[in-house]
Amino acid sequence: MPTSSRFITCFGFGAVVGAALLPRVKRRFTVNAVVALATVLFALVSAVTALWRFIPGLGIAMMLGGVAWIAMMASLNSAAQTAVPAWVRARALGIYLIVFQGGLGVGSALWRTRNCTVFSNQASMNLRSMRARTSGATSRRRLRLS
Repeated sequence: MPTSSRFITCFGFGAVVGAALLPRVKRRFTVNAVVALATVLFALVSAVTALWRFIPGLGIAMMLGGVAWIAMMASLNSAAQTAVPAWVRARALGIYLIVFQGGLGVGSALWRTRNCTVFSNQASMNLRSMRARTSGATSRRRLRLS
């Protein structure tokens, strides 16, 4: 298995462990403290993965990154659910998730094009594919579901 796959596995394992530990952490700390701690922890993990070359240590760092990621995501998702009135909650969460996931996609595409010395065919295909996917989401035409 390539090293990058092992790191992603460590990140996922950390997220699962973090999800198991999160109820205890939320009993002890406020949501703001959990978000602040997760932000600092993820920033440290990002710095460690950029500067350190010790493979087992990077695996442990990726596990801690997974813990920070799931703590942040769970806190932001619960905050989004509790911040809006019940009558509009489903729409607000839908918009929240579309913006969040769209931001990941756009950020990934921009990062890819920024790191390419030449604007490759793959990057242009990624942008065209993203544009095609989002054009359907923004159209005003409604489809019958039944």
